[in-house]
Amino acid sequence: ELLGPGLNAAQRTLALRGLVRLLGVATDLSPEERVQAFRRAAAVANDATARTLLLSGLPAVAHVVALALAASWLDDEAVRAEAAVATVALAEAVLGTDREAAVAAARRVAEVGGDAALKERARQVVQRAAQFEDYIVGWLVAGPYSTAGMLAPALFDTAFPPEEGDGSKAAWR
Repeated sequence: ELLGPGLNAAQRTLALRGLVRLLGVATDLSPEERVQAFRRAAAVANDATARTLLLSGLPAVAHVVALALAASWLDDEAVRAEAAVATVALAEAVLGTDREAAVAAARRVAEVGGDAALKERARQVVQRAAQFEDYIVGWLVAGPYSTAGMLAPALFDTAFPPEEGDGSKAAWR
């Protein structure tokens, strides 16, 4: 709706810049929702300049779904260089949480995109993944939890959402 047909080129660019800026800081939306908004904007981004603008903001999401979107644009010759930059940045960001996706994307950039320095960054992602293959590098945490009127010693004996059942009520981050 924001990038509708009633806007001229300058208005569309300004609206797209604003959207990219807002999506970069939209902490009230999940990464999936933010990337979905980028996808909707991409559907109406009818030129390379608009797609480049979207790619510039995508690394702010720092999630594997953003990595997949950036990597999908490596096939677009008009924005391949920008897609390669975004893909490597996202591969670096998600390496600890989704090693396989990060390595696959980095290998793809090393094959098809960017200048020598960018290809070197992509190779370094692959090397770091191999270096820490046997390590836990991504963590999920929940809490802190408390109960009104309870002191610390009593809290140790209290089961909170992560310890109850399947832990689905816990706010993992």
